Amino acid sequence: LGSLIVAIIEVIQSMVRRSARNRNSAVSRCIAECLLVWIERVAEYFNKWAFVYVGLYGYSYVEAGKNVITLFRQRGWTTIISDS
Repeated sequence: LGSLIVAIIEVIQSMVRRSARNRNSAVSRCIAECLLVWIERVAEYFNKWAFVYVGLYGYSYVEAGKNVITLFRQRGWTTIISDS
């Protein structure tokens, strides 16, 4: 499921890049690309932690995702992110 989400984001990014032929939407295309890159990076980071929970505790991906969100909330995003 996690890889599917990242793949869907990448397909949307590809569609946005193909729309480059229309010069009237250059600003909105740039904003959309920036947002999609950010969303993709967050999803990949989240997936990494969710798959760790799947491997360590045997949770399903959805249950692991919920536990990762709980971990992020309890520990704070900055603590988790700076722990690379």
